[in-house]
Amino acid sequence: MPVNVNWFEDDDQLLGVIRGGPQAARAAAPAIRGYDELVELARGGQGVVYRATQRSTGQPVAIKLLLDGTYASSAGRRRFEREIDLVASLRHSNIVRVYDSGVMPDHRPYCIMEYIEGRPLDQFAAEFGLYDPDVRSRTGSADRRPSDAAAPLRSRKSRLDAVLAVFAKVCDAVNYAHQRGVIHRDLKPSNIRVDPEGEPHVLDFGLAKDVGVEAAARTQVSLAGHFMGSVPWSSPEQALGIPEKIDVRTDVYALGVVLYQLLTGRFPYDVSGSLAQALLNIQSADPLPPRRIAPRLDEDVQTIALKCLAKEPERRYQTAGDLAADVRHYLAGEPIAARADSTWYVLQRALRRYRLIVRFGVALLLLSLGGAIAMSILYQQTIVARDATAQQRDKAQLEAQRAKQIQKFLEEMLASVRPARSRGRDVSVLRELLDESSQRVHTELKDQPLAAAALHLTMGLTYQGISEFEPAEKHIRRAIELYESAAGRAAEDTLLARQKLAYFMLSQSRYEEGEKLARELLDDCRRALGDEHRVSIYVAHDLAMLRSTLGGMQESIEIVRGLVETLRRTKGPEAEDTLTMMSDLAAVQNEAGQFEEARKLHEQVLEARQRILGPDHPDVVVSLNMLGMARENLGDLKGAEEAIRESFERGSRVCGPNHADTLIAQDNLARILQSQGRIEEAEKLFRAALERKTASLGPEHPSTLTTMHNLADVLRGQGKLDEAESLQRASYETTKRIMGMNSLETAITANNLGKLLERRGRSAEAEPLFREAVETAERVFPQGNWQLSLLRCNLGACLADLKRFEEAERLLLDGHAVLASSLGWQSGYVRGFFERIGRMYDEWPQPEKAARWRESAPTSAPASAPVSAPRP
Repeated sequence: MPVNVNWFEDDDQLLGVIRGGPQAARAAAPAIRGYDELVELARGGQGVVYRATQRSTGQPVAIKLLLDGTYASSAGRRRFEREIDLVASLRHSNIVRVYDSGVMPDHRPYCIMEYIEGRPLDQFAAEFGLYDPDVRSRTGSADRRPSDAAAPLRSRKSRLDAVLAVFAKVCDAVNYAHQRGVIHRDLKPSNIRVDPEGEPHVLDFGLAKDVGVEAAARTQVSLAGHFMGSVPWSSPEQALGIPEKIDVRTDVYALGVVLYQLLTGRFPYDVSGSLAQALLNIQSADPLPPRRIAPRLDEDVQTIALKCLAKEPERRYQTAGDLAADVRHYLAGEPIAARADSTWYVLQRALRRYRLIVRFGVALLLLSLGGAIAMSILYQQTIVARDATAQQRDKAQLEAQRAKQIQKFLEEMLASVRPARSRGRDVSVLRELLDESSQRVHTELKDQPLAAAALHLTMGLTYQGISEFEPAEKHIRRAIELYESAAGRAAEDTLLARQKLAYFMLSQSRYEEGEKLARELLDDCRRALGDEHRVSIYVAHDLAMLRSTLGGMQESIEIVRGLVETLRRTKGPEAEDTLTMMSDLAAVQNEAGQFEEARKLHEQVLEARQRILGPDHPDVVVSLNMLGMARENLGDLKGAEEAIRESFERGSRVCGPNHADTLIAQDNLARILQSQGRIEEAEKLFRAALERKTASLGPEHPSTLTTMHNLADVLRGQGKLDEAESLQRASYETTKRIMGMNSLETAITANNLGKLLERRGRSAEAEPLFREAVETAERVFPQGNWQLSLLRCNLGACLADLKRFEEAERLLLDGHAVLASSLGWQSGYVRGFFERIGRMYDEWPQPEKAARWRESAPTSAPASAPVSAPRP
C-alpha cells in the first residue's frame, strides 16, 4: 500500500504497513487489583497506557500494560520487563518513577508508574512564543500563542532562558540514567512532560516504541525491522541500523533534535517523505542552521544545537551532562565550550581548504572587518579596470563571493575568541595567521586607510583575546592613527577605537593611563557628538566606574547621577537604560557609604521593574539582590536575608540554578547567614555554590575563586583551618597564574591568604604576601585611597606581630588616618585597627603612647558614618 508523506504522524497507517494488515481493535480496560477508574490515555505499537486511581491512597497513577496478540512476542516481553527493572532502579526527580509491577492473568506484564499531570515539552515551549507563530512543528503544537504563565517574561531572551533551563534539567535526567547504564533510545517531546510547576519528567526509558502519554509523535519500526526508536528523532547510527554503534551519544543526538524543535518549531531536515528518504536525510542531510528559521536566535544557542546534531558521534557532546553544562554556560552569560570547539574545528578546516589563499597574499584581506571587505574592494577595482576581460571579471566576482563567505566566518570566529575560551587551546594557527597579516598590512592596504584601520583594530582585539598584549596594544594604537588621519579625530570610528584603547589600559590595571585617556576621550566625545550620544554616555559611565575603583566616590556619583538625568530626559524615566543607570548609581552610593540613599533608589528601581517587566524577570532578580545588599549595610540583616533569599529562589526558578545572577544571590545569602551566626547554613550554601560554579563556569573563573575565598572564611571561623588554608592558597595560586603578579585581583588574594596565615600564628609566612599586596596596590591606587591604606594596615599589623615596631607604627598610623577620614569611626576596619595600634604600644612597650592613643578616640561617631566597608 502507498505510504502517506506524513507517515510518522499516521500511526494507524504506519502500523498497518509494518504488520501487513489492519490495526487491531482496542479492547476494554482491564481489571487490575487495587486500582480503579482505568481510562486509556495512549496506545502504541507495544503497549497501552491507562490513567487509574490507587484504591489505598486515592492518588492518580499511570499503568502501562503490554499489548497482546502480534506484539506480545517474547522479545517484546523481555524488553518490557527489562524496562521495568531499569527504570525502577532510577531515583531522579526528573525521571518518572515506577511504583510497582505485576502480571495479568493472561500473563501480560504491567507496571504502575508516577502519573504526570502536564503537557509535552514542545507544547510547554511553544507557549513561550520563541519563534514566529506561523512556523508549525511536525509535532503539532508550535502555533500556540504565549500563555498567561509565560506573559511576565516579556523579553525574548528571558523566555528563551526559561525554556533552556527546563531543557537543561532534561539533560541532567538523561545523564543520570546514562551514568547507571541506561540509554533511552527514544527521546522526543512526547516522552518528556512538563508538570504545572514547570518541572520536566522523562518517560519510557529503555523502550523501543512510543507508549507515552501523548501520541502526536508516532513510534516507528520495531518488531519487523528491529528499529529501536522514533525515526524523526533518530541518530545517523540508528538510521544505519547498526546496534553496536548506539551509545549515550545517540541520546545526545536526539536531545539535539528536541532542542532544535523547541527553538524553531521544525525538524532540522526533511522527515516528511517516505521512510527510506527520511532515514537517508538523517544520515546525510546537513541541518538547516536554526537562525535561518529564527533570525533573532542567539548564535551560541544555535552552536549548541548544531553540535548535538553532528553526524559523527565523536563531534557531538560526549555526554548529556556536557550538553547540560554548556546550556548553563549560556544561561550564565559565559563562553560555551561548543562555540570554542566548533571555532577551532572550522578554522582548521577553512585554513586547510583555503591554504593557497591564506599563504599567497589574501590572508590579510580575509580578516578585514568593520564594513571594509577587502576582496570586495579588489573586485570593484577589477571590474572597472579598462583592460579587464569578461573572464577576469567573472573570476574576480567568484573570488569576491568566496572572500565574503570566509570573511563572515572569520568575523564570527574572531568575535568568539576570549581568554576564557582560548585558555588551554592551541591558538598557534590563529597566531600565525595574525602575525603574517601584521607583517603585510602596511603594504597590502596602504591605499585603503579605513580598511587598514578596521583590520588593525580587529587584530588588536583578537591578540588581546589570546593574551598577546604587546601586539594587541600596537595594533589598536595603529588603528587610531589611521582613523584620525583618514576620518579625523572627531569621527565616531576614531572615538570608538580610542575607547577600546582606554578599556585595554584598564584591563591591564594601568589605571593612571586609562583614566587620562578616558577623560580626554570624554571631552572629545561631548564636543563631537554631544552629551546625549550613546558613545558619550558609555565613556562617561566607564570613567565613573574607574573613579569608583580608585576611590573617587563623589566624582563617580556625580557623573552617574548626571547620566541618569540625561537618560530620563532622552529615553524616559522608566526606560530600561534609565533604570539600569539608576541601579548603577545606587551601587556607587552603596560603595561610598550612602546606604540609605542607595536603599531608596534600589527600592524605586525594583518597584518599576516588577511593575513593567513582571515579578519573574531576570532584572527583578538582580534588583532584589542589590536591595538586600543595601539593607545589609544598614544593619537590617533580616530584611537583607528576605530580599536576597527571594532573589536566589526566583533566580533558580527563572534563570536556572547555575545562572550568574542566581549564583551571586546564593553567595550573598550565605554571607548574610554567616553574619547572623548561622554558620552551618552558610557553609552548606557556599559549598553548593562552589560546586555549581566549578561545574558551570570552571575552577579558574573569578566568580568561582570568590566563592572559594568565602567558603574558606566560613571554615576559618569554625576552626577548620587546614581546609580553609588549602582553599585560600588555591585561590591565590590560581589567580596569580591567570592574572599575573601585577593585577589587583592577585593582590587581594595574597592579602587574604596572608590574613589566614597570620591568624594561624604564622606571621613570618604572611609578611611577603602582605608586602606583595601593598606593592601591587601602590601601582594601582593613588595615595590616600582607603583600600591601599587598608592593605598597608594589614602589613603593619603583621610587622607588629613580628616585633618590628618602628615600621609597623608608621604603616598603621598613616593607614588608620586615611581609613578614619574615608570610612568614618563606626567602620569595623577603623575600630579594629584603632584597637590593634593600642595593643602594639602595649607590646612594644610604649605605655605613654598607648595612653595618648586611647585618649584620642572620639566619644561619638558622626551619624552619617558607614557601619562597615567592603573587603578589598
